Amino acid sequence: MMPKIANDLGVKYINNGSLVIAFNDEDMKTVHELYNRGIENGVENITVIGIEELKKLEPNISNNAVGALFAATSAIICPYELAVAAVGNAMDNGTELKCNFNVEKIEKTDNGYNIFSGNSYVEVKVVINCAGVFSDDIAKMVGNTSFCVTPRRGEYMVLDKECGDIVSHTIFRCPTKMGKGILITPTVDGNLLLGPTSLDNLYNDCYILG
Repeated sequence: MMPKIANDLGVKYINNGSLVIAFNDEDMKTVHELYNRGIENGVENITVIGIEELKKLEPNISNNAVGALFAATSAIICPYELAVAAVGNAMDNGTELKCNFNVEKIEKTDNGYNIFSGNSYVEVKVVINCAGVFSDDIAKMVGNTSFCVTPRRGEYMVLDKECGDIVSHTIFRCPTKMGKGILITPTVDGNLLLGPTSLDNLYNDCYILG
């Protein structure tokens, strides 16, 4: 869906493909697991490749690499431009944008929900919880205490455009139980994006009720 959405919204979108890099036999097992999962999920144009083909795709890749999962349909987009364009499109189609509306309470009604911020409220049929690290706080307002968010802070480096051709694909390490790790990718504007770092940000009092 994303190529059409990006085109309709006038947002830059580049189909550059992605690589999940393996550095040992254990990583290659993970690569094959990801490949099988992709096939089961109907992902098109994914292949497991060896070091020779990997070097053809990315000449600057580490000599310690042994293979990779290549997803040809993977692409890059500017998330900021996409968000702004989506909001603008929604407003063009009659949506009202409310800024600085700090949700303090949510009440269930016969027809949906009332969402309160100070003395103001809005009536809605459906609530989509997109509150990020505060999504557990929003969930608690409707009685859902089943999960707890422990924030982790990550920083990316945006390198100068003169470094933009070091790689042409979005490159990941093999994922672990801690996540996808550090990636390096071109941007739609010709820069290179590297990161993220990861630091637990334990500033919130979070709990789970049994």
